[in-house]
Amino acid sequence: MSELNVKPQITQIAGIIQDNATVEAASGKITINQDTYAKTLEVVGLNVEDAAKYANHNVDVMAGMALAVGNLGNEAVGVDKNIGRLTGTMAATGRDRFVSTYDPTSQSRNPQTQEVTTNYGRVTTGMDLYGSRNNGDFGAIRKHIAAAAAALHS
Repeated sequence: MSELNVKPQITQIAGIIQDNATVEAASGKITINQDTYAKTLEVVGLNVEDAAKYANHNVDVMAGMALAVGNLGNEAVGVDKNIGRLTGTMAATGRDRFVSTYDPTSQSRNPQTQEVTTNYGRVTTGMDLYGSRNNGDFGAIRKHIAAAAAALHS
């Protein structure tokens, strides 16, 4: 099995989550106790109130990003109706970032009637968290878990 090389707080947080979870194999669910997130904050010296402020701020920034990109997109369409998709990226903390996309037009299909409708000014916004893909600690964790799972099947 591969050795896991991640920040110590990650293994501490994993231990807290595992200690506060139950596996229900028959239903395919892992149930994690409601207060577990709050317990993980203590590992890095945070409290629930500060984490809530940060989360609420990110939601507000995402909404603001959507409004700004939507307004900018509409302004661009006012100048050139043939403009295509526009994407804006704004740095957050560390390597995290907000990404918002404006589509001047998009189409949706009614599942009951199969009728296609053209929609105007579609905006999507999200937050990319560094490490949520295959890089950083998350990449190391994915490789570690895969190696451990492969060992179970050999």
